[in-house]
Amino acid sequence: MKKRDYILISTTTNDKQTAQKITSVLLEHHLVACVQSHNITSQYYWDNALVNDEEIVLNMKCRLDDIEKIQKAIEDLHNYEVPQIIVTPILTANQKYLEWLEKQLR
Repeated sequence: MKKRDYILISTTTNDKQTAQKITSVLLEHHLVACVQSHNITSQYYWDNALVNDEEIVLNMKCRLDDIEKIQKAIEDLHNYEVPQIIVTPILTANQKYLEWLEKQLR
């Protein structure tokens, strides 16, 4: 596999159980190799109201080929009506890390 075959997917949720469920399901099915989570504060408009929300960001390393399966899983498991699913290509990474990614993703 080449560097361009891997991506980082980012999603957010305001529910710890939802974050854990998404993480567990994607890892158990080897659709992602790693999930990093951290707490953030988000501000946005929803239903014509300004929302100030404590959220959890999930950053997931995976294969570009699996994007449709991962997107479907996130949408099925998510507590938001419109979840954020942002894909960023991994433009460069060290070879040993790429080998580790591939091994985790079967």
